[in-house]
Amino acid sequence: MNDRTKAKPWNTSMGTPLIQVPMIESAFDLLRWLEQRIDIQDIGRVLRSPWFNGHDEERGNRALLEKCLRENYPRQLKLNEVRYRAGEVRKYDSEQRELPPEQQQPQPWNSPVMVSLVSQLDRFRRKHTSRLQPSAWAEAIDGLLAATGWHASAESAGDEGWQIIQAWKDALRGLASLNATSRQLGRNAAIAKLQQICREQVFQARTPPAHIQVLGLYEVNGLRFDHLWVMGLHNDNWPPAAKPNPFIPGQLQIKALLPQSSPQRELNVARAITGRLLQTSPDCVFSYPGQIDGEQVLPSPLLSGESVKPSRQLPGWAGDDWQARIHSAGPPGQDPLLMPGPPAVGTARGGSSILKHQALCPFRAFAVNRLGAKGLETPVDGISPALHGSLVHRVLENFWRQTRTQQALISLDREELQRRIRSHVTRVVEDERSLMDRPEFREVESNRLQRLVGVQLELEKERQPYEVIGFERELLQEIEGQQIRLIIDRIDQLSSGEEVIIDYKTGKVQPGKWFGDRPDDPQLPLYAIASDREPAAVVFSVIRDDECVYKGVTAAAGILPGLPPRQGSNASLLRAAGENMPETIGHWREVLHRLMADFLQGDARIDPKDGSRTCASSYCDLQAFCRIHELESSL
Repeated sequence: MNDRTKAKPWNTSMGTPLIQVPMIESAFDLLRWLEQRIDIQDIGRVLRSPWFNGHDEERGNRALLEKCLRENYPRQLKLNEVRYRAGEVRKYDSEQRELPPEQQQPQPWNSPVMVSLVSQLDRFRRKHTSRLQPSAWAEAIDGLLAATGWHASAESAGDEGWQIIQAWKDALRGLASLNATSRQLGRNAAIAKLQQICREQVFQARTPPAHIQVLGLYEVNGLRFDHLWVMGLHNDNWPPAAKPNPFIPGQLQIKALLPQSSPQRELNVARAITGRLLQTSPDCVFSYPGQIDGEQVLPSPLLSGESVKPSRQLPGWAGDDWQARIHSAGPPGQDPLLMPGPPAVGTARGGSSILKHQALCPFRAFAVNRLGAKGLETPVDGISPALHGSLVHRVLENFWRQTRTQQALISLDREELQRRIRSHVTRVVEDERSLMDRPEFREVESNRLQRLVGVQLELEKERQPYEVIGFERELLQEIEGQQIRLIIDRIDQLSSGEEVIIDYKTGKVQPGKWFGDRPDDPQLPLYAIASDREPAAVVFSVIRDDECVYKGVTAAAGILPGLPPRQGSNASLLRAAGENMPETIGHWREVLHRLMADFLQGDARIDPKDGSRTCASSYCDLQAFCRIHELESSL
């Protein structure tokens, strides 16, 4: 017997609106997929729902599918985008070369049963575009849900599932009955009517006799119990406040003793009910909350007198509860988070993020880079910062693959330069799958890319002569025996033969955070120690609406415009680091090797660099996992 068919040891007399029953909620979640745009929350609920075909065999794949959709699309998706990702096959290698058919493999989120379900929805949407009678919509909607396995899943849920289906059929009959009073309806209007019917229809599952009954206060009259507990009797609601009917004269209501007509009537009724409750069981407990919304409340004045005795202590479970067992247990022989042991070979995830997380908080590196714990992305309405950054990277990579040198850049007149930028922007935007069905997004982002890349290339003209010799160069760097895969956006070679390492950034950066024993952002220091030659400069090329500048460390003035900085909070630190580049790189090497050694030895202490401020400033989504706030409050 599974959890869905197992009888509960209690019975609740009050029903709930049918639309709040989980199985019915899932049905309407799926029906929302028929709209032109589907919210990622509705998509996620259907992918996780146990009521549709393929859930058991594709549970893991569908979880990965939701993760993929969140990371690659805006908040609102189209049905064909879900179908494409659900059936996606890996066709290209890391160099974007097409793989032979025998080497093409389904992506980890590939879900063929979900593809079939989405296709059924698409066919239904294309077929039912005209207005129909409500009865025709009732039949069509029920047929669609049956085809998705929803009916079969309900039947497998036992007697309660069967009752839910009967209640659903009652709702469909209610929709069909609108034929007599309603005109033909469109698809969305029919679904809205059905939702309203389910919202107004109360569902109460018939259950076997149970020893525990949860009843309303007025339902106890005439019943007898071995034990009775009456909850929520505080001074603000017992006796309840009078609520006279505003459409009937007040004196007439009081004279006729209408319900809720006067405070005196409500007091008399509440006093009578309290007396009957005391006769219902030999063991009767009245209780009230100590607080409501932070406000202290008092017991009802009716809970006084000789018949009701106050009790500070009620009989409870005689055995140890979980709290007592924890307190009585001896201390652990070893704190598992202080030394969980080294990771198994090949199990550590991430490149430079291992070192970044270890510096920010050892537990974060343990959770993310060893356990793979990571929160789901929250999609935005429009172009996400991550997608914008990726598009900028690709446009500049393609531009420099064609242009190669600063001399070639300078030789382009303004119109030719703008045409070249436009051609690369158009190609990159058209190749972006998540923008394929969003012409309005493509136009806005294309104009933005054209402007930003144009400003950045004007900055490139102010530099010393150079040639771009590395594009998205992949390096394997070994630190303390751990292989780290790095991808350097760009490497330039100056006329002197020296090299400049450049990483494009569309977000805010602070090179001052590259230093210290726990650098917040060790990405470029890692590139510097991984380079075959000592670089003349290690910089971010910041490409933002509010600024296009270089930020980083240079060995000499004049290599890049604006560097070394003459003012700012970290100007002296960056100048000193550039003046002695070998020593700076040596310091970075020492710090990064130590951080990696700590990670490999299993250091997983909950020790954010600046306490909870680090968690907030670095957007850590593991705070519920490590419980940093509880730890800080206990100190």
